[in-house]
Amino acid sequence: MKWEVMDVRELKYQDEMFDLVIDKSTIDALLCGNFAYLNVAIMLKECQRVLKTGGYYMAISYGVPDNREFHLIREHLKLEINTYKIEKNHEGSNATSVHYIYVAKKLEGAD
Repeated sequence: MKWEVMDVRELKYQDEMFDLVIDKSTIDALLCGNFAYLNVAIMLKECQRVLKTGGYYMAISYGVPDNREFHLIREHLKLEINTYKIEKNHEGSNATSVHYIYVAKKLEGAD
C-alpha cells in the first residue's frame, strides 16, 4: 500500500467526495502552532469542500466548547453543529478524563 503525505489545509480530493471527515485532535494540534486561527479556518474550509452536502465533519478534541465551537461557526462555513461531552472516571483514582465530540453537518449551499 502506498501512502501519500497530505496537508490538511490543501486536500487533494475532489469537491463533495466524502460523507464523513474524522478529525482526531488535528484541530488541537493546529491551535498549538503559528497562525493557529488562520490554519484552522483553512483546514475547516477544506473539510467542508470535500464533504458532500449533508455530510459530517466530526472532531474529537480535548478543547472545551468555548474554545472550539467558535471555529465551526465562522462566516466562511455553513455547518450545523452539535457538541457532546464524554467523561471517563478512572478506577482507583479520582481522575476523570474529558473529551468533546463536535459533529458538524454540511448544509445546503455551502462551498
